[in-house]
Amino acid sequence: MGGVTGAWAIAVDSAGAAYLTGTAGSGLPLVNAFQSVPAGGFAQKLRPDGTALDYSTYLGGGGDWGRGIAVDTSGSAYVVGSTSATNFPLKNALQSSLLYPLSNAFITKFSPDGASLAFSTYLGGTSPFGNAGDVATGVAIDPLGNVHITGTSSSCEFPLSLNAFNTDCANNMSSDPQIFVVTLNSAGSQILSSTFLQSGPGGLAPGIAVDKSGNSYVAGTTTSSNYPVLNPIETSQQASSNGFVTELDPSGKLLFSTYLGENSPGLPGYGAQTAGVTVDSKGGIYIAGAGQGDFPLLHPIPKQVNQLQLFVAKISPAKSPQFSLSPRVSPMLALRNVSSVPLTISSIVPSSNFTMGGDCGTSLAPGGGCNLILIGADDKKTSGTVTITSNAYTTPQKFTISKSPSGDSLRSLVRFSPPSFSSRPSSSVQPAPRNGLW
Repeated sequence: MGGVTGAWAIAVDSAGAAYLTGTAGSGLPLVNAFQSVPAGGFAQKLRPDGTALDYSTYLGGGGDWGRGIAVDTSGSAYVVGSTSATNFPLKNALQSSLLYPLSNAFITKFSPDGASLAFSTYLGGTSPFGNAGDVATGVAIDPLGNVHITGTSSSCEFPLSLNAFNTDCANNMSSDPQIFVVTLNSAGSQILSSTFLQSGPGGLAPGIAVDKSGNSYVAGTTTSSNYPVLNPIETSQQASSNGFVTELDPSGKLLFSTYLGENSPGLPGYGAQTAGVTVDSKGGIYIAGAGQGDFPLLHPIPKQVNQLQLFVAKISPAKSPQFSLSPRVSPMLALRNVSSVPLTISSIVPSSNFTMGGDCGTSLAPGGGCNLILIGADDKKTSGTVTITSNAYTTPQKFTISKSPSGDSLRSLVRFSPPSFSSRPSSSVQPAPRNGLW
């Protein structure tokens, strides 16, 4: 589309109209525009049939980047991102000035016709522990009209609630930003809750969703080895970076939090990245991104079982055991309990063209895992099977495992330690555990 240099986010309303934001240059088509002066950001509404724009406008003062967009039931669009402009358009602003010249986050609400602003504000601090500034990367609107925002901050002066889950930035020994989650009231005039999430480095491009109760669901990528977890389906960080999924109540209290990604040090080591999150009416959490290595696989599309794949996953609120087996390629696989309840393993039986080894026993703790080694025979066949009987299913589950036709060599195995599944401190009152992947 003319003038758009990067479309970074999209939202769709109940009528099927699409709302877009991102970065723009000269030549953006202007339709019922709030701002006709070229800037770095833009907002557009595209009719449901895609034939025309209902509105198209610049947004910003230069150095602007629209990173997230949402729409409420009245058709008002909310755009979030980052800006380095001292003249970013403001209205009823919570923060009326740019505090860090490289970037502060912004939150802007448009009228339904796109011709005016309901509110618009900077959000951020002075960025003393890094040069990344503050960037809002996701936004969602709850049934009360409250505005839920996530992103990253490099500022110890980022506005946080007095009862924030985590206010720690002083111990961040790197320049990597902290992940933040903020909720504004419907008028944009008050911060209802605001917290940092991680207490270590490496927060990247989180997204956010919200349920009918006003709980926030945040998903992103972290390199932190001490990301906060609660009733996790994966408890530790083994790769260079991994996804995470976190649920907070309206006050910012942690309800559920887990890593999601590769979990075995001997595998490729580049982990997983999440690119989006949403939640259904029953509390199921849906995440999309890219994974590899032993990223947990459950009911995969046929032939989509190898390393280096895009993924779609669902975390269920149900309380029952579940396990994954990945990658489904010999000789080394990870069997993982991807639930918040214990997994009991009755038997693991390979086909005759596999010799079995590893350290899998008769049970796995919530979020736990073991190494399953299947040494393929030199039988000219490209696959075999392994059948696992457990309390996750009423019948044994048979899995097809790819192998080399010429067999596997013991010397080809890369030795690695089983994942570390240490428990983490949490409050004495525990939320109900989630089942895990479904």
